Amino acid sequence: MRRIRSFRQSHRGTARLAVAAATALGALLMTAAPARAASYARADANLNPSLVLGGTAVSSADGTITLTTDGQSQSVGTAWTPNKMEVLTGFLATFAFRISPDRPEGSGSDGFAFVVQNDPMRTAAMGQPGQDLGFGTNVCPSPALPGISHSVAVEFDTYQNAGFCGPKSVGDPNGNHVSVQTRNRGQNTTNDYYSLGDTTQVPNMHDGTRHDVRISYLAGTLTVDFDGQQVLSVPMQLSNIGLGESGRAYVGFTGATGGGSETAQILHFSFEPTTSAGALSTT
Repeated sequence: MRRIRSFRQSHRGTARLAVAAATALGALLMTAAPARAASYARADANLNPSLVLGGTAVSSADGTITLTTDGQSQSVGTAWTPNKMEVLTGFLATFAFRISPDRPEGSGSDGFAFVVQNDPMRTAAMGQPGQDLGFGTNVCPSPALPGISHSVAVEFDTYQNAGFCGPKSVGDPNGNHVSVQTRNRGQNTTNDYYSLGDTTQVPNMHDGTRHDVRISYLAGTLTVDFDGQQVLSVPMQLSNIGLGESGRAYVGFTGATGGGSETAQILHFSFEPTTSAGALSTT
């Protein structure tokens, strides 16, 4: 189900809408671009040296990054670009993922996220396991357990959580959805109250097969394409997360398991800053 909802907070603007086109891109190599932050270019090359791994994340010889592993509960895995990337003027991120083993829709635990962050912990930034998907804070204990601040996350959630701790608790729409989550400069959360937009109109993400994603940001709009279909487009100002004068941030992935578990893998990843006109940057 697509949800067209009014923004529940003043910074969210007007309405949000899940819509519908896409691409599938290949493996990647990190290359240095003159007079700017390093950029990731598509190439027949190994991903291993390019991303900084944390928690349970491991890489294999073919470049696959395994964020979480089936049979390993209450875990978090992260993978970040070693340097901050230019993101403020726009970017295009493409990646392929696989979540296994093959299980019915909504029976995973718990999913992963593509994250842009300027957290003070840099490449050591990490959130909580389970429903927090490795980027969110857990406010149930006192004091609360930290999440990743100064961030926006596109979550690929494979388990439905009915609610969250705190006074503004809004549960997941189902156990197989994509959502854009941010608390701007505050610690991020998977609580759907802080969703800029979400959609359930995606194939079963926990089917053990490859899925291709394209995420673009340009001129205040973040768009998500899934397996050749545009599924989500939301208004968002990336400057709200606090990028500083450079307009740069770390880019990468988080994944988590809870009481259950799954294997979440990033098979390929490509990232390029874009110009204000929307073309891929070449310098």
